[in-house]
Amino acid sequence: MNLKLQNNCYPISQKSDIEQLKEQLTANQKSELDWLLALRHAEIENFSQQALAHRKMEHWKYNDVYFLMDKTFELYTDEYLKPDILEQVKEKIEQEFKHTQSIIFTFIDGHWIEALSSNAASSSVSSTLFSQANAEQISFINKQLKANQQSRNSFIQLNNGLCADGLLIEVSKQHKIEQPIILLQFKTQAAQNHISGCQILVKAEQSSQFQLAEYGFVLKSNTSEKKQALHLSLAQTQIYLAPCSQCQYYRIHAESEDACQIARCVISLDTQAELKAFFYAEGSQINKLDLDVLHIGQHSTSDLVGVYLPRFEQNIDFHTTLEHRVANCQSREVFRGIMADSSTATFNGKIHIFQDAQKTDAQLNNKNLLLTNQATINTKPELEIYADDVVCAHGATVAEIDADAIYFLQTRGIGQTRAKKMLSVGFIQELIEKMPESAIRQDITQRAQICLSNIQ
Repeated sequence: MNLKLQNNCYPISQKSDIEQLKEQLTANQKSELDWLLALRHAEIENFSQQALAHRKMEHWKYNDVYFLMDKTFELYTDEYLKPDILEQVKEKIEQEFKHTQSIIFTFIDGHWIEALSSNAASSSVSSTLFSQANAEQISFINKQLKANQQSRNSFIQLNNGLCADGLLIEVSKQHKIEQPIILLQFKTQAAQNHISGCQILVKAEQSSQFQLAEYGFVLKSNTSEKKQALHLSLAQTQIYLAPCSQCQYYRIHAESEDACQIARCVISLDTQAELKAFFYAEGSQINKLDLDVLHIGQHSTSDLVGVYLPRFEQNIDFHTTLEHRVANCQSREVFRGIMADSSTATFNGKIHIFQDAQKTDAQLNNKNLLLTNQATINTKPELEIYADDVVCAHGATVAEIDADAIYFLQTRGIGQTRAKKMLSVGFIQELIEKMPESAIRQDITQRAQICLSNIQ
């Protein structure tokens, strides 16, 4: 089963063509899941009524996804079931996480692989496929998926229409989970272009405390082709924090430079909920994340920190939106990037304060370091304020490495190349050191040092 992405074919005007697209994308839908089928059809119809991404759209102004167009992508491949793929994933888990006491959920091309997951260590964390959810869970899933629909990114609508199932992870009420909950997203490579989708929903019940880490990896391909086919990976992760719950969230993208991924993360904070989040990305052919943090309960607080390190000709894009919908909430957002070689990065951070969100305290800051004249950063901090009793600030800076700082280190016997590396690591290390989980902090520190090791 295939889907061809043609920019001149969207939006779809003929009703018969929309129905054909629905039939095509829901061909593997289980008949008993009428509630999920209705949601998928709604998202497919929304997708069909939009143009595919192009630079004239504000949300895609700095992203060239033209290389995806006029290509045919295979849907619903069984690549993830192949024994060599499963063995490769098993080895990767043992290599990367064998020394950690973690609750692991493993996904390959968006499919939850229960046999390679390990959540039996904690009775306070449960997992349920959407297709196996009870009436109460279905009501919650329905509410979250409908409430968080969006229109600015048609690829996420395609993901939601593509996913025949999803995984609901629940953290029990008034429990403090000592072990980190780790979501491992593995993507396969194949000889033919293909699309994969993923839908994850995390529900933290009242007064719960937990750490959640989400990793992305690309698996090696056994194909003998010199030129790898495109794997367009789509995904949506939603997290709901009930009143008085606390979450430390880490999202680490360390895929290969050829990866193509477009993702969305939505985090909703209810009354007095607390979020501390860290985002790390190294860039790839396209690596785009839409991050929406929604303050829906009073006295909720969020603290977002991000580091991005594209190099060579890689691309990275963070579009973040902090929505303050109610009064008396606080948010902090700090992102820093280092662009090397001919890489390109985009940071679009927006603070949106609703009319009823009085007494809001929100701050956003973005700093960037360009290591070469060929590197590019597009940064755009935004404020959209409809309340009059608020404290808000935003800013962005772009600079090169300070020549005086390099000279100072050289006078102390440090070579120029090493001096550049030291200053680059110091630029982001301040943010990395804020991470409370030592194992994840050490892992990201090591990844960042390897990523910056080619600085000349």
